[in-house]
Amino acid sequence: MKFMYIACLFTLIIACAYSMAVEVTGIQCTAHIVVKPGDNCLNYIHNNNVEMTLESLLYLNPLLDCNNLQVNDKVCIEGVDLSDDPAEATYIVQSQDTCEIIAEKLNLTVRILKNYSFGELDCNQLRVGQRITYRIDGDYTPEFVNSKEIDVEYY
Repeated sequence: MKFMYIACLFTLIIACAYSMAVEVTGIQCTAHIVVKPGDNCLNYIHNNNVEMTLESLLYLNPLLDCNNLQVNDKVCIEGVDLSDDPAEATYIVQSQDTCEIIAEKLNLTVRILKNYSFGELDCNQLRVGQRITYRIDGDYTPEFVNSKEIDVEYY
């Protein structure tokens, strides 16, 4: 009887631990940089500790405005593969669509639409039938729950 009680208690503790786990949505960052005075986006792609393109930086940080970085903000430089993310959907470009119209339909800004396209969206050359990936949940904020800070050394 005592063994059964302990087994039930242990099971209950495990169940509670799982229910208390932090649920991460949006872009899951695994490594980040903290913005320092004088930083700009090009610093992050031209440094000794990180290999990335501007397109991948903006994809991981769709809300990022490279012309307005704020000191002490976190910038995601490495993230979890989102290729099977159920929160992602595809919009198919229709006749008469512009980036502004699409952004309005999807309830986001043109900057977020372009940043999240991994450099594949040229608003001056939209094609009918072109596929644009967006987040159904509208959550374009990187999550830093399990992210480690990387110190960068600029060239």
